[in-house]
Amino acid sequence: MTTPISVDRVAFRRGAQDILSEVSLSIDTAEVVAILGPSGSGKSTLLRVVLGLVAPDRGLVRLDGGVVSADGRILRPPEERGLAVVFQDLALWPHLTVRGNLDFGLAAKHVPADDRNERISRVLQRVSLHGKQDRYPAALSGGERQRVAIARALVLEPRALLLDEPLSNLDVPLKRELLALLDAILHEQRMTSVYVTHDLREATRVADRVAVLEAGRISQAGTVDELLADPATEFVRALREDMG
Repeated sequence: MTTPISVDRVAFRRGAQDILSEVSLSIDTAEVVAILGPSGSGKSTLLRVVLGLVAPDRGLVRLDGGVVSADGRILRPPEERGLAVVFQDLALWPHLTVRGNLDFGLAAKHVPADDRNERISRVLQRVSLHGKQDRYPAALSGGERQRVAIARALVLEPRALLLDEPLSNLDVPLKRELLALLDAILHEQRMTSVYVTHDLREATRVADRVAVLEAGRISQAGTVDELLADPATEFVRALREDMG
């Protein structure tokens, strides 16, 4: 069985600064892996490398066993990788309705109209936005806009879903509500996923496994219980203390 996502000894520099250094990580089928680390650790850059938005200076990125980036070259562009992403800033089209935001990517992939409508209806029902398909983002609450961003990614039926600190701007009660929704959706759909966060509580809620990224290197990887039982760095120890 091939691995849906793997990065092998990936390095990336910005000017004289090493952003990623010899990062290797594999995500198995239906596995949710959290990339956990402080600000500036390289989390979002790693996600961009996997997406194909930037090329690694060294190392390989593979999707389902096929090399898509290698040693400074992007061999398969983002639109051909079969990945979907939810960004921190959501990046919704303000001039499109909820339905329009979901339909945009499907139309670009030439999905037939009847199939598009069925998929959009099903996904909006799942994220509890049924009946709000004709509203514009400005008319929605923050939590509803977040649900639209999640639905827009899911409706593409990607090979894997990447989430870049998607809940960082929400208050605690809403974050808990959406974490429960994400956890249910990702596991019931067996969605291979990468969840970038600086919050161990978020990782605990959704992830099967956690990779800790510090200063561009993976310092520890394992289940949350394994990390908390035997923290390898001061950063992980501090997270354990914060968890109480």
